[in-house]
Amino acid sequence: MTRARPVLRMVLDSSVAIFEVLKPNRLCYEWERGAFIPLISARTARELNRKLTQLAPKATIADGQRIALEGRYLAHCERVVVPDPPPLVPKDTPPEDVPFVELAIAASADALVSKDSGLLRLNKLVVGKRGLIIPVLNYQGAVQKCSGAG
Repeated sequence: MTRARPVLRMVLDSSVAIFEVLKPNRLCYEWERGAFIPLISARTARELNRKLTQLAPKATIADGQRIALEGRYLAHCERVVVPDPPPLVPKDTPPEDVPFVELAIAASADALVSKDSGLLRLNKLVVGKRGLIIPVLNYQGAVQKCSGAG
């Protein structure tokens, strides 16, 4: 009997999430097929909303369309409550990325996915609640992890 692989739980930083919401690609396909669950907190949801709202006029996205796109993504997300005080993050974490690292740690995520070089430099430095390293992956690394190759 083949044992099913557990569903991955990954944090997508706002740039990756927005890219997938606006131009659905491989990661969008992976969460829609149930290969992984995107994780989101109140702070990361606000950041996603803020960035999508700023981008909408430049990308000629109507307000209703932006809300629908955001809602479609959020419908796939697992909401995680980050404790107060939040978990400690590595000292070199870029300030704008702190909420994503806190979320990954609080949720004991399987990975944190980013296009940001400052965040990618934290690979092997983010430690979850159970003392396990949470990998910080680029887009391709996340796709490989979903397909079982990573």
